[in-house]
Amino acid sequence: VRCARRGCDLVCAALIVAIAFSGNGMNLARPVALLAPRWVNSFLIVSSQGLLGVAVAWWAYRACAGQTPWVNRVLSSPLWVPFARLSYTAYLLQFLALVPLERQWKVFRAQTDVGVTVVEWLAFCVVALAGVFAVALVFHLLVEAPSLRL
Repeated sequence: VRCARRGCDLVCAALIVAIAFSGNGMNLARPVALLAPRWVNSFLIVSSQGLLGVAVAWWAYRACAGQTPWVNRVLSSPLWVPFARLSYTAYLLQFLALVPLERQWKVFRAQTDVGVTVVEWLAFCVVALAGVFAVALVFHLLVEAPSLRL
């Protein structure tokens, strides 16, 4: 039983990472759509959201049941509190940071003939997250925090 749980842990973790990197099959400009056979893209369109939901639900179940104490320690860390306060605002205002960044990304990509490397993709994600949370922080400081004191 323990071996089966560990196997499910590994499969679910691999699914989460694979779907995070490959996308849901809708974006034909992603490397998985360009490099993989056509059926992979079709499979992702049909099943990626359901598989991602099942994988995340498995990890949530394991964490809530107390079977993964290291996940509980990571998720209950005080480090996440500022991000939690800004996450909904970041979700709502993400386009303010992502649209200009995406335009610059397309200009950069047009100047190179090489496919997107993992390092470039990770750098874009880090810059995008920093930009989105910077916009959320400014909104929080100028609008949300003053309105909470009313």
